[in-house]
Amino acid sequence: MRILGAFFGGIVICMIIGIVYLRFIPIKLTKQDCKLPTREQIAKGDPMPIDGIWEYREGIGSVNMSIAKIRIEGGRVLIWDAPFIRTGAVVIKDLKRLDDTRYGGTLLYPERDDEENEDSNVTIREKPTVLEVISPNEIVQEVQREDDPSKYVAIRYSRVSLDDERSFLAMHGDRGQRDDIRLSGVELVNIKENRILARSEEQQISPGVQLSFERARTIEHNVSLESNVVSNGGVSSHLLSLLQIEVRAQMEEKQGRNFKESETYKTTVTLDGNRSRKWILSWFDKIRTGIAQYKDTNGNIQNIPFRFPESTEMIVNSVK
Repeated sequence: MRILGAFFGGIVICMIIGIVYLRFIPIKLTKQDCKLPTREQIAKGDPMPIDGIWEYREGIGSVNMSIAKIRIEGGRVLIWDAPFIRTGAVVIKDLKRLDDTRYGGTLLYPERDDEENEDSNVTIREKPTVLEVISPNEIVQEVQREDDPSKYVAIRYSRVSLDDERSFLAMHGDRGQRDDIRLSGVELVNIKENRILARSEEQQISPGVQLSFERARTIEHNVSLESNVVSNGGVSSHLLSLLQIEVRAQMEEKQGRNFKESETYKTTVTLDGNRSRKWILSWFDKIRTGIAQYKDTNGNIQNIPFRFPESTEMIVNSVK
């Protein structure tokens, strides 16, 4: 069966793998040229059996390389991991089931107004596309070549294990991807707020003198898990990474904000020598502690203590 305009036809126009061009790419576009809509701009539809992460691989020499990954979710096909294309860009919308093995939708692909001019305007075009399911873990399509519409290139996608993808993203993925496949079934309990003295300094000042200056402290918003529990419990590094991602995500939800990887707090201190000749400047870190609770593969409840630095503040006290 010949399938016209498969969804990767538009994606590959934007892709360059090092200096290797896929053989059916007629023009070169940069990441900035690819004005594909984002997932926030395209409404999500109902779940489908093919929802999940899929990978396209191609042999280059003796190496079978992963060229790109896409995510199918609720009637949309998104870029998940591809060079020069932002994660979350939508390449198919309105995807619906046609029969037992085929799904039809609208392909979104970039096209230059003037293919000979790399600086010409890029427009997002639309055309029908069909995905054919060969097996539960394989989708095969034929992409119509842009340079010769009478010819086609076969594109084969394999389903990616969610556990494998979680493990990979825990180490290499960006925040948007990691948050998108968070570990389910984790509950944070016994959460407490702790103020811990992190650093202090003494300042002396003469009577009649007023002194103003700035101090700063940087907090790393990294989730740490209690090492002795982890080592004794035989918890894998893969699971630990996922737990760290999940704890951070839930803390962000509870606090109603997104934490950067690190954050610098600055404050201006004013000391009055008429009030006191000696002052103590103390940084107190606000640390959230608690228990990450989850069920292991045997159904047993596991409890992993965690620690999450949330913020810091300076307290200035005079010494009599």
